[in-house]
Amino acid sequence: MNGKKLREKLKLCEISLREVARLLNISEQNLQQKLSADDIKVSFLLELSEKLNKNISFFLDDTQKNISIGDNSIFGNNLNHANIDNRHYYSDSPDVLRAQIDILEERIKEKDAQIKEKDAQIKEKDAQINKLLSILDKK
Repeated sequence: MNGKKLREKLKLCEISLREVARLLNISEQNLQQKLSADDIKVSFLLELSEKLNKNISFFLDDTQKNISIGDNSIFGNNLNHANIDNRHYYSDSPDVLRAQIDILEERIKEKDAQIKEKDAQIKEKDAQINKLLSILDKK
């Protein structure tokens, strides 16, 4: 699935991109990057389906309908009568674990970027405080 089709699916869910970013705990800019991709990762679609409480097949296009996740396959709107959330949390399948690792690695990168941004803000505030203290010392 590409970003344009995913945007259309999100419109069907009647949810704003800001709200999607908040649910996924990512920045709107990061979400925009993901939605500009020609090929959206299945791991991202899994996380999105989980957060929006939708079946993964809702987010898959026709070329992705027969993908395998662990020991189960997705066929059309049927997930072999299994709840993807349960398999997602309890599966030790390498495919599911790799998807979870990819999701966590993306979150780590985002958190690292947020930490760097906050560190820069702290340095800026420290400089302002030091400047104010030096002004007070002169008086």
